[in-house]
Amino acid sequence: MINMPLFKTMFRKQLPIFLAYSLALMAYTWLLMWIFPTIAGNESMEDLLKSMPQPMLKMFNLDEGAFSNFNNYMATEFYSLIWILALSVFVVTTAISLIARIVDNKSIGSLLASPLSRMQILATQVAVLLSGLLIVVTVSIFSVFIGSLIWDIKIDFGRYVNLGLLGMLFYTAISSYCVFFSTLFNEAKKATGWAGGLTFVFYSFNLVSNLTDKTEWLQNLTLFSLFKPLDILNNNNTAAEAAVLAVVTIIVMTAAFRVFIHKDFPV
Repeated sequence: MINMPLFKTMFRKQLPIFLAYSLALMAYTWLLMWIFPTIAGNESMEDLLKSMPQPMLKMFNLDEGAFSNFNNYMATEFYSLIWILALSVFVVTTAISLIARIVDNKSIGSLLASPLSRMQILATQVAVLLSGLLIVVTVSIFSVFIGSLIWDIKIDFGRYVNLGLLGMLFYTAISSYCVFFSTLFNEAKKATGWAGGLTFVFYSFNLVSNLTDKTEWLQNLTLFSLFKPLDILNNNNTAAEAAVLAVVTIIVMTAAFRVFIHKDFPV
């Protein structure tokens, strides 16, 4: 189903972006790990947390152990914020570049005129997107393992592997609707607006849902409530969340392929 010559060409074009995100997240991970021993158990940091408004603490999943427990520290300072935002941007922009952009600039015409089927074309572009995502997620997770050896921080690496696996499912679900919007619209700007806008709405709903019990119902309207790094690193069962993310991905990606296969493209 995947055309290897096309895959290699597109992968080489995207590789600098994949490496840039991977190295940037690795560097930020190591920066946090380098800082951690100096703030672990620091009473002034704990006092700072206690002085913050409770709604703000709930919004960002902060608790009194956020700076003394390494898993809590990484979950709140990196995986629940920077990692989510960075990889969400990565998924949206890469999906648009691989699919919507080639429709917008009319280069889709040369692909449609080739012996490749539409199924092969889209499957190959999606494979490039998911390959890049796998690289970035893998580097992010293994950076913690390497950093733990450098700074002598004890971790249960299996929990970080679980975080990476659920993270892949989570970002693949986001990728699915980004691919869908990229196939639905002929203009990259519209596809970016819808994919980026929906991601922003999902993220906002997740933040607001943590404020009070009255807004907790918003968790039912966002994919971001299915990915909770703090729960994963504390070894909570996330099988249900993984199943929902897989089902969402299959349904939305199937819709994207149907749109792409039957669509009349402006060439």
